[in-house]
Amino acid sequence: MRITKLIGIVAAMLLGVAPVGVSAQKSGAKSPAKTAIARSDVRELPADQQIIQALNRLTFGAKPGDILKVRAIGLDNWIGQQLRPEKIDDDAMSAFVGNYSALSQNQNDLLGQYAEQQRARQQVRREKADSNAMSAADSIALRQQLQQRFNLTRQVVTQLQSSRVARAVASERQLQEVMTDFWENHFNIYAQKGGPEPYYLTDFDQNVIRPRALGKFRDLLEAVSQSPAMLFYLDNARSMADSSRPTLRAQNELPRARPFGRGAFGGIMGTMRGAQQRQRQQQQQRQRQGLNENYGRELLELHTLGVDGGYTQQDVINVARAFTGWTIKPPAQRGGFIF
Repeated sequence: MRITKLIGIVAAMLLGVAPVGVSAQKSGAKSPAKTAIARSDVRELPADQQIIQALNRLTFGAKPGDILKVRAIGLDNWIGQQLRPEKIDDDAMSAFVGNYSALSQNQNDLLGQYAEQQRARQQVRREKADSNAMSAADSIALRQQLQQRFNLTRQVVTQLQSSRVARAVASERQLQEVMTDFWENHFNIYAQKGGPEPYYLTDFDQNVIRPRALGKFRDLLEAVSQSPAMLFYLDNARSMADSSRPTLRAQNELPRARPFGRGAFGGIMGTMRGAQQRQRQQQQQRQRQGLNENYGRELLELHTLGVDGGYTQQDVINVARAFTGWTIKPPAQRGGFIF
């Protein structure tokens, strides 16, 4: 039923409708004014022009033979197929994309390589600081490590871009590709943000946007908000509530009194000391970082309500506070969303 409604909506948007009572207007006869009723089954374009218009709007462009193919199965049937991409045979495209070595690697493995490169780089820097001078061999080794990291980063980004172009040209799931491109533009992420960002992009494309491109917006929005790519790009991974405001975690960690008995007093004092120590550590960390409003502002301004959506600066702050704690595991722990 949902697919049938979607087909009707898409057809109406593509092809327009013809007003009722056109023949009466042409005859010049006077008749009482009547409200025109839009009918989704009345189309003013010839059949082939309907097909051409659908291919222009729902795909990245018609390939040779596409018009004949759509004409053979019918436009409505073709639209219905495109709305169910999982039922379209696209094995040839999947096999082609499988040739991209960087895209076939697991995101956790890529992050592991990134963490190892970071450790090696830091080790070289520490040795340089200890000796106050870097030998020629160490300098060459450092440059090689930096070049390897750059090559891996460039490989991931360029292969992802190339695969998206290939899908746009040759995939049979054209409507899914159009909508994937639309949503990745809407939830834009800057590949040169720095750090491990490039290694999050493949997962963002393949596991966050693409499977939900034709689904519910709420599901897509939630998946994006939990994706390491977005959390890192808009700095929510390091956003923390400011030290001047109470937090739910601090309230939950208050020491709970228990009946006096064996070890009770010492247990209470130990719990209080532990809570105070954690509180000091958390306060120091918040003072170093604090609340970051980037994602909260982007969520309201670009992802949902829009620039003139009626929200205030306090709304941005409240949204940012609500998302504190949504962060990412370090690359050494293979990344991943954590709350």
